[in-house]
Amino acid sequence: MSIEEYAEHILSYFNSIDKKHYGIHIPSIPLLYLGNYKAYNESPLKVVTVDTNPSKKEFPNHSPFCRFQEANKLFYKETIEKEDVPTYLNAINNYFNYNSSEWYENFEPILNGMNASYYPNQQSTVLHTFMCSPLTTIEPWSKYEKTISPMFVHEVAHTGLSVWMRLLDILAPDVVLTSLGDNYRNWFYPEQNLEWVKFKVFDKTKNGREKSRPYKVHCVVAKQGTGKKCLIVLGDRNILPFMVSGSQKTMLGEKIYIIIKGRVPKPRHVTEEQAAPEKTSEPVIQ
Repeated sequence: MSIEEYAEHILSYFNSIDKKHYGIHIPSIPLLYLGNYKAYNESPLKVVTVDTNPSKKEFPNHSPFCRFQEANKLFYKETIEKEDVPTYLNAINNYFNYNSSEWYENFEPILNGMNASYYPNQQSTVLHTFMCSPLTTIEPWSKYEKTISPMFVHEVAHTGLSVWMRLLDILAPDVVLTSLGDNYRNWFYPEQNLEWVKFKVFDKTKNGREKSRPYKVHCVVAKQGTGKKCLIVLGDRNILPFMVSGSQKTMLGEKIYIIIKGRVPKPRHVTEEQAAPEKTSEPVIQ
């Protein structure tokens, strides 16, 4: 299935639900992913980051579509139709070209350690995705689960996870990076009985002081629906994603890169072919 066909499917789903009963923020559009899909598809390392579902802050009251300017054309439409797919995809593809949320800066040092970024300044372009639902809820997901009818929450989450898993088959990432925490381990390919291993423990601050609560990162190799393997890296849940120092995040990104590629990352102006001689180990994902 092409990304265009899948976008049409998501828009149809968005049109089909009673947004008031389901506690969906309006105005909004479903966010299948955020980032430049074409650049991602052409990247030497395909990295996808993951959160629960979009925040209503993506659609601020003063200007609901300031981060999705192309979507202004869809603002007054009661339903979004097939012919609107190009407009919709342009809106989510150009997200990081506008005033994107500061939330994503928490991931950037890790991504940069892999020569990757949400922005066009690295060898690889990253997409951000949503595991629980592409729909923007009025309340943050943790509160949404407690304030909306359990039947609606279950339906939204069940559909959202299915949407996300099928999206991964289309995106075929090498790395899936998230800080949703241990509670979400079982959401990843439950039929595979994945055996998570400790990937990295940050028990000291960047200044060498003992942390009162060590920050743990786990990982596992999983097989996507297409048969391709990917490395899933899952950090502890906290107020912000990956609450360690910038230098520690970069170190984590470099370690992920070595696991995938079997060599240390090179500066962005160095091509993959030029980087090839400096092997450190055999890559895990083959």
